[in-house]
Amino acid sequence: MDYFGILKKAGEVTWRHKVLWVLGFFAVASSSGGSTGNMAQWRDNSTYADLEPFGRWVEQNVVLLVVLAVAFVVFVLVMFVLGIAARGGLAHLVNEAEEGRPVKAGNGWRVGFRYWGRTFMIGLMLGLPMLLIIGVMVILLFGVGFGLAAGFEHESIAAALGFGGMMCGTLVLSVVLILGVGFLVSVIGELAVRYGVLHDVTFGQAIKQGWADLRAKRGAAVMWLVMLLPQFAYGVVILVASFIILIPAILLIVSGAVLAGVGLLFMLVLLLLLPGAIYNTFYSASWTIFFRRMTGAEVATAVSMPGMTQGYAPTSSAPSATEAAPPVVQPVEDVPEV
Repeated sequence: MDYFGILKKAGEVTWRHKVLWVLGFFAVASSSGGSTGNMAQWRDNSTYADLEPFGRWVEQNVVLLVVLAVAFVVFVLVMFVLGIAARGGLAHLVNEAEEGRPVKAGNGWRVGFRYWGRTFMIGLMLGLPMLLIIGVMVILLFGVGFGLAAGFEHESIAAALGFGGMMCGTLVLSVVLILGVGFLVSVIGELAVRYGVLHDVTFGQAIKQGWADLRAKRGAAVMWLVMLLPQFAYGVVILVASFIILIPAILLIVSGAVLAGVGLLFMLVLLLLLPGAIYNTFYSASWTIFFRRMTGAEVATAVSMPGMTQGYAPTSSAPSATEAAPPVVQPVEDVPEV
């Protein structure tokens, strides 16, 4: 299979049909995760005194803060719902583009919401093992800390270090498991969503078929490895662009120009939205084109329309203009015998 040809074709589809960027934006926004920062420890009374004006402001604006918190929760939920729909809608619209049919955002949203529950259940079922491993890892971290503290408290340093070493080994194993499960979830998830949306099967059957394809070595693992290249390139570009704006913003905030620094940070977020939407569209298009080739959807069509790639697609409500009408067979009249 020509994997780099798939990437090239995905780039062409992404650039030709810019309406896909809209769904790509919501899909990437729903999957973006937050990060936790380090909390500084305040040790002197003067620092607490500096926080008093902020505390008074909080007390005077409790209602406003509650309204903002509720609005933020609603916003997150809406983005999550739209992100799930956008993921399925992107797969459908890229398939429509490959079929030579019109690519319309409304059609993508309609299909995305039709299969919303199926796409959500695929992500949920595949995400449960990862959540379980992370939960065990967190428990082990607490176990390491508690064992070391108890050992040092009872002057049993050797026992504490032995317990800590055993737990650290377990943590390393957990990290390896997370990486392995993450690989499986990523590959099977991409295939399962396309089985669920494009082949209209249940989420359980879609996951089962994705696992079967991975075990049968139909190229999904290689495709995942190939996709690491554009992911790395995209990450480097975003990192460099972020530092170009982030460093001046931090310097402005430290120097006292808080509003200017916050304005730069806000501009950075806005600037990252567009490349994020474009890359997410390209990523989804790459997997959809690969899926079509893996399942043989592109085999058939150059017969009726040379130069146009066609294959499987969900049944449309109206026939496509590119579809040939079935031939009309006229009945043969009986010929009288001579």
